[in-house]
Amino acid sequence: MKELGCYGGWQKRFYDHLIRDDIDMKHHLDYIHYNPVKHGLMEDPFEYHYYSLNEWIKRGDYEISWGSVEPDGLKTMDLE
Repeated sequence: MKELGCYGGWQKRFYDHLIRDDIDMKHHLDYIHYNPVKHGLMEDPFEYHYYSLNEWIKRGDYEISWGSVEPDGLKTMDLE
């Protein structure tokens, strides 16, 4: 796992977003949880133990197999 220090690339294009419904919330949580994998900071979203993904799994909102591939919802998100 690479160092998870401040990665300035995430803050240069910061924007606000109003969560509109449950599907939008799910897509944004997927984005948050998959982003370190997408940017090569880790290979598996479960490598970092101090990660909110583990809490969401305990709540039953994610399967333990989640994140082995990029979630479909991320491919259609407009992040600009």
